[in-house]
Amino acid sequence: MKKNKCLLNLVLTLILCLTINVKADNLGYYLSNSELNYNYDSAPSSIKVKRGDYIYVTAIINDSIGSNLNLSSGKVTVRWDEKSLELVAVSNDTYYSVVKSDFKNLDIKEDARTNNRITLSYETDEAIKQGVNKLMEFKFHVLSDAKTGEVKIYELDGETSINCISNEEKTPCGNSYNSELKYTIEGSNVNTLSSLKIDGNIIEGFSENKKEYNVSFEGTKQNIDIEGILKDSRATISGDIGRRELEYGLNKFNIDVTSETGEKNTYIINVTRHDSRSKDNTLKDLKISSGIIPFKSNINDYNVSVKNEIDTITIIAILNDTKAKFKDDYSKKEIDLEEGINKVSITVIAENNEENTYNINITRELSSNNTLKELTINDNKIKLSKSEFLYYYTVGNEVENVSIKAVANDNNATVEIDPIPPLVVGENGIGIKVTAPNGDSVNYTVMVIREQLLSSNAKLSNLEVVGYKLDFDKDKLYYDLVIKDENSLDLIYDTEDDKATVTIEGNKNLVNGSIIKINVKAEDNSIVRYFINIEKETKSNSLLLIIILVIMLIILIISIILIINKKKKNKSKVVKEEKLEKTIDLINSVNDLGKEQNDIIVNTPSEEESSPIVDLDKTIVVTDLNKVLDEEESDNTTDRE
Repeated sequence: MKKNKCLLNLVLTLILCLTINVKADNLGYYLSNSELNYNYDSAPSSIKVKRGDYIYVTAIINDSIGSNLNLSSGKVTVRWDEKSLELVAVSNDTYYSVVKSDFKNLDIKEDARTNNRITLSYETDEAIKQGVNKLMEFKFHVLSDAKTGEVKIYELDGETSINCISNEEKTPCGNSYNSELKYTIEGSNVNTLSSLKIDGNIIEGFSENKKEYNVSFEGTKQNIDIEGILKDSRATISGDIGRRELEYGLNKFNIDVTSETGEKNTYIINVTRHDSRSKDNTLKDLKISSGIIPFKSNINDYNVSVKNEIDTITIIAILNDTKAKFKDDYSKKEIDLEEGINKVSITVIAENNEENTYNINITRELSSNNTLKELTINDNKIKLSKSEFLYYYTVGNEVENVSIKAVANDNNATVEIDPIPPLVVGENGIGIKVTAPNGDSVNYTVMVIREQLLSSNAKLSNLEVVGYKLDFDKDKLYYDLVIKDENSLDLIYDTEDDKATVTIEGNKNLVNGSIIKINVKAEDNSIVRYFINIEKETKSNSLLLIIILVIMLIILIISIILIINKKKKNKSKVVKEEKLEKTIDLINSVNDLGKEQNDIIVNTPSEEESSPIVDLDKTIVVTDLNKVLDEEESDNTTDRE
């Protein structure tokens, strides 16, 4: 008997589950949505509900094989999201009622309860039927402020034992398992207004399902305040809400209401502001400074022609209504005219902002100017004349190509220059056609002259000096020529090339050593110089003779002076010797006298001395001796002269 009970415990399993994908092998215990009556295997993973809805959940015992057991006792623990759901009843809206239970004698007791969890105990002795056995039902209310998204109702406490009755004994026949039901709370799709107001007053005829309204005001009404009241506070309102300015005429305002689920609904208010302003947008008169406009206020388009010389024009427009205005001020306006058609539009705006446009097509005649302002050849500007159409330009033989640029006086004229081939020696004509905007054309011609190849021959074929013989050779450049006393020479010469030119330098005021230069310049400016060195006969010999005579004369004079000086010296020496002898004799006489008187002692001078020596120990001076010495000195001076 115990062996059979153990086998029964293994077979019977009570499962409380929300996930319909799980299936008990024999005895199953789970939660199910009461109203939808999902089968155990096919219930969706999430059920959609809305705020304010009621959710009914049934705890079920399922016996798939028929165990023939009586249910004894057990526990059911259910938990939910208290921010989105509230438990309002267990079984038929009354706590602990067993009206909807398949077990008529079911006794339910509350063990514990919070705002998000309840645990119930039950007892009964009724038999478990094969298949579905409804144990009890829970009723939940979706709160009005519940957030959208997923919420859960799930069973806990899988450790609770569920007892069954077999042979009048209570035997554990299974444990409960964690399981859950999922619900998705959808947002509100309400996108209507409960009222729509202008300046605080509900629009006449308003209904939340009426989408468009027409309202009108007098012209003095400049703005309105639009206000919309949402039916569902979770919806949003946007668009033309608040203070709105009114234009004259029709003003259209859109008010958008978007539900919590994103569905959009638009209310339209058409507000008409009556317009009493002036509609006059015409001109009283229209004039231009050149030409005549046959103006009428009801005619909007005019055509006028002016001559090409007129490049500006003044337009004078007068409004018919002082309340009107110009889009651009044309009360008096000067405009520049281009050649051809110039379109002028004058727009008059009435007081009510309606516009009226007058159009004037002013045709300025095309220019007939077909003259050139500038002509350039190889970057060299050519001086132009209004009456000249042919211009010459010369280039060297080495120039093979030229570039020509031409600019017309009129920017709208066209200039065509003929193709310029390589230059030939001589004249090369190049045409330039200038066409005025009106089609008149004129032809210019540029005659480019390319010179012949220049000669480099700078030699003489002949050179003669009149009155003298000169052995000339064209390749000999230096010559010596002895001439008489001429100041210049007459030269006769011929060039090998007729285009060569000759200049002569140094053929004036010729002196001995002068050089005459004969410069021969070829056509290509190369130069050859011939030189004649001048030597004069007469003047050269006389000068030499004069120099020799002067030298000889100087030598002669020096010789005479030397001879005279020598003679004077000899004579002076003889005289001096004679006087010296007389002096010595005199001194000797004096000494002799002194010896006798012991008064004076005079030493006889030697030949090297020029005067007698007086003994200073003596106090007597002989005056005759001084006289003799003075005379001797005088004679010496005469000798020197």
